[in-house]
Amino acid sequence: MSLHILRHGASVNRLAGIAQGQALSPANEPCKLANGLSTGSVASHHSSSIVMGTVRTTRKGVFLPIETTESDTHSSSDSAQHTKKGDYPVKKIAVLTTILALLVLPLSVRPVLAAPGGPPHLNWGSELNADQCPQGELVINVTHKVVNDIDSAVGGGFWATDTYNRHIQVWEVAPGTFCAVVRYTGQFVTDDGPSPQGTDIDGIAAGITGTFEGGYRSTIFSGTLNPGPAYRTRGNIGAFDYGCDVENDPGDYSSCTGLFSWVGTYFTSTSGFDLEWWGWVYHGGSNGTWVNSGDGNEGDITD
Repeated sequence: MSLHILRHGASVNRLAGIAQGQALSPANEPCKLANGLSTGSVASHHSSSIVMGTVRTTRKGVFLPIETTESDTHSSSDSAQHTKKGDYPVKKIAVLTTILALLVLPLSVRPVLAAPGGPPHLNWGSELNADQCPQGELVINVTHKVVNDIDSAVGGGFWATDTYNRHIQVWEVAPGTFCAVVRYTGQFVTDDGPSPQGTDIDGIAAGITGTFEGGYRSTIFSGTLNPGPAYRTRGNIGAFDYGCDVENDPGDYSSCTGLFSWVGTYFTSTSGFDLEWWGWVYHGGSNGTWVNSGDGNEGDITD
């Protein structure tokens, strides 16, 4: 995917494209983000800088937009409040304390988990929930399709070609201040070469197919909205053919001829844009499951 930055364990090159000239540490770059955030120039999946310019589309064939209220205002659910009542005997207090400790414990569990004897799992839905952004006005709510994107492997090179749908939502949480959530759903087809995590020493065969989903949430950033973007700010904005050549690309996405950057399209300038969270999970059936996330990588797609 174009977000190659995120995947690597964090290849943030794709995301880099979102911020104008902002540098991201290679260690934190997701494999998929590299191509999706740049505005103007293509960001390398393996490079540490991100340039706004080319906008990447979402993964997967059909990604329906989330319904919004008539005012398009993002609201979060009310949280329950607990109040103490009366004086409890010491034993009851001890029991209540133990119960509360057990209830709170799961909150500290990282989102990348492998069930005993099962495949790796990524709780991406909770991280990419709209409530993760502060309340604000929903100013961008679009979906689009991407074909012929390429996905980078942790050890370098590209391991698959991706087709996906992307859903981009941006809230203005204060004047000139924004928060974005971008979700992907798509399919991949492997190329003969390195496995994404690199555990298959002999490499993987071409033609293995599977699905993936995930995305990223931005930090709170400042910016200036484009008063006349080339694409609408609501609904589906079509399909983008990135035109990437998985066989001959030297590793910097220079073979990609049609990259799209939503940041470069909808903003004339940004500052402080980075990734607060990112992650994708790839399902290859009998060929394995691979989690590529800022919380850690797990599993692999092998043959």
